[in-house]
This record gives sequence, C-alpha cells and structure tokens, in this order.
Amino acid sequence: MEEYVIRCLLCGRSIPVSGQQADQLRAVKEGGTYICDLCRRRVRHESERQQR
Repeated sequence: MEEYVIRCLLCGRSIPVSGQQADQLRAVKEGGTYICDLCRRRVRHESERQQR
C-alpha cells in the first residue's frame, strides 16, 4: 500500500495519507489544494466573526 505526504496550504503541516483515503489523494493528484481541519476551522471562525 502506498503512503503519501500532503501539506496544508495555509500552515504547511505535513499529513501522511494512505492509499485508502481516496478523497484527499484525488485532490493532491489532480493538483488541488489541501487545507487541514485546524486551518479550516480557523478561517470559518474568522469569517463568522467579521460578519457580525
């Protein structure tokens, strides 16, 4: 089974991904971007705060 390492676009954190995690692999193979859960929550929180 192949193992890949992907990086978060915002914070640069490396995340190991196995071949079974097809959604994340598909985004990486197609040249897409990956944003980790922590950064995703941070961006959502900031946008909600600015809308108030």
